[in-house]
Amino acid sequence: MNEIKKIIHRIIVAAALLTVTSALAADFEKGEKAYERGKYKAALRQFRALAEEGHAGAQFYLGVMYDNGEGVPEDARQAGFWYRKAAEQGVAYAQINLGVMYDNGEGVPEDDRKAVFWYRKAAEQGNVDAQVNLGGMYYGGEGVPEDDIQAYAWFNLAAAQGVAEAKESRDDTRQHMTSSQIAEALELSREIAARIERNQSGVDSSSFADASDSVLKPSLEPEMEGNGSGFVIERDGETTFIVTNHHVVEDCAKV
Repeated sequence: MNEIKKIIHRIIVAAALLTVTSALAADFEKGEKAYERGKYKAALRQFRALAEEGHAGAQFYLGVMYDNGEGVPEDARQAGFWYRKAAEQGVAYAQINLGVMYDNGEGVPEDDRKAVFWYRKAAEQGNVDAQVNLGGMYYGGEGVPEDDIQAYAWFNLAAAQGVAEAKESRDDTRQHMTSSQIAEALELSREIAARIERNQSGVDSSSFADASDSVLKPSLEPEMEGNGSGFVIERDGETTFIVTNHHVVEDCAKV
């Protein structure tokens, strides 16, 4: 087997994706602005006070600052501690960061099963890096039984969102799969994509099946408009972009 690449790096900051709804939002914003200006000591004061009160965004930031040694001595254990706090509150970037720490044995004991657990949490929220890493765990049998169908499905989802490593890994995985296994993996991709979209927006998953079935027919070249997300399937040996609920690349009217 070719070596499958996992995205083994931790996200620096994705604070713009963190939803702040608490009464402490103003203090959190002060911390963000201080961090963005490189005033790490000031940011640390804001984030630590908030983090100790249970603010998930501040907990994530503290993890990042300990991870990178920003305003504090670099400390992987402390980074892991705060990532876990945020991850347990559902912050996807904290979940993948914690997964990577378990994957590499940095700040925590190396544990592939726990890495898989946290990768899956983030992947199910649509985090593409986590999807690639989870696919890699299934491909290599790390923390889970080796499973090319699961690996292909997760790589496939990330590949559709433009992750080059995911496309390469998906194509490598396909080389030693039967046509029936590929078909099963594609169906699993559809199921996961529908589940993620439903969880994020409450969309009825039945529309995914309808769009998928039409594209799977070799004689059809559907015309559709829209923008958003989708996933890739294989049809007659060729890669085809399959729409999900009429979501295709912006300004692209034909798939």
